[in-house]
Amino acid sequence: MKLKKLFPGLFIALAAISVGSSAILPLDVDGGLQEGNVMPRMKSRATDLSGLAPQRGSHRYHLVHFWAAYDNASRAENVQWYRFFGATLSDKIGYHAISLDEYREVFEGTLALDCIEDTSDQMWVVARDADEVVDLFGLKNGFHTYLIDDRGKVCAVDPTPDQLNYFYLN
Repeated sequence: MKLKKLFPGLFIALAAISVGSSAILPLDVDGGLQEGNVMPRMKSRATDLSGLAPQRGSHRYHLVHFWAAYDNASRAENVQWYRFFGATLSDKIGYHAISLDEYREVFEGTLALDCIEDTSDQMWVVARDADEVVDLFGLKNGFHTYLIDDRGKVCAVDPTPDQLNYFYLN
């Protein structure tokens, strides 16, 4: 008899706990970082992405573009950004393109096919670190480009070259 009274109370308690715990789950960054987020830092033995933001107090910005050869849109954007920064005289915005291709040969071959001759701003993430990069930078649902200020704060997500003119002029 006591067992029959205990079951409804136990059921209600479990339901309340499950509803309450779902409200405190961490934010889902599958869609990428948002404006105002702080750019994560990552450093492993093979991949160092800890210095993506410009030096603090420099009043500069840094554009970080994630791409891969197998993703046509991000690859085309990589060529677009390469040309944009090649034609830009100002040093107010720095640039890094980070490839998540599985093999270094694919990364290097793609740069050659796309006529990207100056590879000083291009970076390849070692395959064993790629999953961590995808998780940290919110790239599960697609690649993104982030404009970061000198405090490491994301100022724009997926900006266009025209939108960058605002940051050059201000």
